[in-house]
Amino acid sequence: MNEQSQKLREYVLEDESELKNKWIINQPSYEMIESIKSKYKLSYLTAFTVASRGISFSEVESFIDPKIKNFWINPAELPDIQEGIALIKEAIKNNETIGVFGDYDVDGVSSCAIWKETLDLFNAKSEIWVPKRSQGYGPSQEALEHFENKKIKTLIIVDCGSSSHDFIEKYSGKTVIIDHHPCDEMVKSIVINPFKPTKNYNKLHDFQKMCAAGLSLMVVWELLRKSPEIDENKKKQHIISILDLAAIATVCDIMEFNGINRAIVATGIKVIESQKRVGLKALINQTDLYLPIISRDIAFNIGPRLNATGRLNNAHLSYELLIEKNESEAIKKSIVINNMNEERKTLQDIALEEAIEMAQKYENEKVLFLASENWHGGIIGIIAGSIKDKFKKPVVIGNIEGNEIKASSRSPRNSINIGALIQQGVQEKIITKGGGHAQAAGLSCTLEEWENFKQWSKNVLKEEVFTQNPICIDAIIEMSQIDPDYKKISPYGLKNPEVKILTKNLKFLNITKTKHSIKCLLEQNGKTYFVFAYIFKNEELSKAIENAYKERLNFNAVITLNDKNKYHNIQDIKVI
Repeated sequence: MNEQSQKLREYVLEDESELKNKWIINQPSYEMIESIKSKYKLSYLTAFTVASRGISFSEVESFIDPKIKNFWINPAELPDIQEGIALIKEAIKNNETIGVFGDYDVDGVSSCAIWKETLDLFNAKSEIWVPKRSQGYGPSQEALEHFENKKIKTLIIVDCGSSSHDFIEKYSGKTVIIDHHPCDEMVKSIVINPFKPTKNYNKLHDFQKMCAAGLSLMVVWELLRKSPEIDENKKKQHIISILDLAAIATVCDIMEFNGINRAIVATGIKVIESQKRVGLKALINQTDLYLPIISRDIAFNIGPRLNATGRLNNAHLSYELLIEKNESEAIKKSIVINNMNEERKTLQDIALEEAIEMAQKYENEKVLFLASENWHGGIIGIIAGSIKDKFKKPVVIGNIEGNEIKASSRSPRNSINIGALIQQGVQEKIITKGGGHAQAAGLSCTLEEWENFKQWSKNVLKEEVFTQNPICIDAIIEMSQIDPDYKKISPYGLKNPEVKILTKNLKFLNITKTKHSIKCLLEQNGKTYFVFAYIFKNEELSKAIENAYKERLNFNAVITLNDKNKYHNIQDIKVI
């Protein structure tokens, strides 16, 4: 098959649905679909989806069976990696206690666990410290005093540190920073960060898509490669044993799911399913999850529980759970963590109701700035994500404490780069501290700076045109054409979302409404099907479904296929 024939053309399928969404598809040729279907023994649905996602004919096999060896990138190309490995090996040789400091989110605690278990492999002593959220992002004065008091001469800093100039200047020891956050000026340290300006910067594109735990996996791989004293079989087993940690962090830090990241998650999920990590096994037993595990389970069940400790108390507990070897202790810790997560959900529901009510007053603003003294600082990121999804625009959610505000921001894809906006605000001294990624970032400022930043942002974004986020459809098929092999598209995440189909000429035969969802009995071409619609905080979808059922209207629907539940999920409808 000619690769040239795989060029795709985007088509608008519906200009406006009942929820005011635009439906689009990258329409592949019939020849392309049939060639993929025949060569790789795939269903029409899966071949259509692979083709519409722009996977070239020669890459299909690797895509549907993502192995790390097929997407491997050379860790030796990372900046400062050889200097960092040399420093770590020297500290091990000198029998030093090596310090590890990580951020308080899933990526940070997973990275800390990776380094703890790696240093254990070398029989090296270690001092791991995960800060409280109240101590702020990155190594603080408390961290400085902690590691100085412990006389730590070599410190590994993960998932932060690239812009921690004050800490590096004051710290008497040597540091190795493993970070993935872009910043303009790196600290004077060994910085293993793919965004570091170097002569081979253009070769670091794949690394720039990785989280800190993924980068730590790369550094550990190179460290082991240069350690002939470790048995080769032990090296292999160690890398396999930490893939679950890298996978969880990749999912929860919302990294792109293509190339090496997708292979890490696919392989790491198999490691999770082996249930050899007793802490994860205990935590999973606190949920209603069952095997096989999918990326959605990590994103919506495992990740939020591991994050709950950092949101409400101290993330060190989640780190301790990840490295726990004793089954009874793991169960105790998992129960505490699960209870924290329930508390987090209660606080979140209350705060979200207040935030929605507040946001409705500012619906005409391009960016929503919302702040309250009632919102716990640990949940504002979740609230920001929910408000972003509901109002389909960038949002900054602030927690007010006295004269200070700490805020989290989220921005839809195809909208503004919220991290760059905040960084620019810091550079122009509008706000004190902040930064992050294109779709998620944070900031700290005074109440006066908050008001100034709001006005400044309005002026900066005055000419900015925000595009509507379309619903991207993978295939146009009938319900009867859904074949289970579409699951080969998984694992799902950013840039490789769950499979969405457009299916036409449906009618509701019956609906049953609950607080969070509507179970639906559909008819299409004389056959009946069960699906559901998740309607929590989505009044528009609920009304559209109820109206179509009441009026016995025919409609087209965008449906997301669910890998585990027997019911697929209606995303949007268009009455015919």
